[in-house]
Amino acid sequence: MEFDSRQIPSNDTSGYFPQNANFPDETNAIDYPGSIYGTEVFELNDNLKKRFVYIAGLQTLNDSAHAQAYRETYGYAPANQPPAVIECDSGTSNVYWSGSTLGDAFSAYTTLLTNGSGLYCASQQEDNAILEALLRADMMGSIDFSRIALMRTASDFDRAPPTETEVYHLLYAAQAGFGISIDNIFIAGSAIVEDVLMYWEGMYEEGLRPGNYIGDLFDSLDYFISPDIG
Repeated sequence: MEFDSRQIPSNDTSGYFPQNANFPDETNAIDYPGSIYGTEVFELNDNLKKRFVYIAGLQTLNDSAHAQAYRETYGYAPANQPPAVIECDSGTSNVYWSGSTLGDAFSAYTTLLTNGSGLYCASQQEDNAILEALLRADMMGSIDFSRIALMRTASDFDRAPPTETEVYHLLYAAQAGFGISIDNIFIAGSAIVEDVLMYWEGMYEEGLRPGNYIGDLFDSLDYFISPDIG
């Protein structure tokens, strides 16, 4: 649920409230959504992810002087660090959010829905919808959900550096990250494709069995490991 930020109590952290919750703090069971659709959280094969992160991490990623200069305006890690391959969780919304207030709100919401295990680090607008379609395909016997890996490339920041306003940061700042982000996901993705082709027999053909729960909040795949989300 969303309230205009100009009409929320002064002690509320944002205008976003979990469904049927009474507070937006999103930190404990009291704030947990009273209504769940099942598409809020998906968990994928951690063993497959770690393999791909290892392969991608061996590659040399692109950078630029302009992107480096903008990152330095943050003055703290990891914002001022060079491009790297990392493991984390993305958050989706139909609204393109920006700014530290909403960034903190969705970070807390991720923590809430994952029982503290989720670490929000990137926003996106389509992955949950795609994963819901793929999960239903698995339920129909058409695909294997455990073979899904999700790669994203970060092209810009969801909040401004200390020297800029949030509006200037989103609308006018030359962050210079888009081009190199496209280059880098090609570099990392190509290496993963080559690894799958090279080790198809003996590894990928049989599949990397997950050691963690996979699926949605409802355990729709009836997986043999109990959900640790929701």
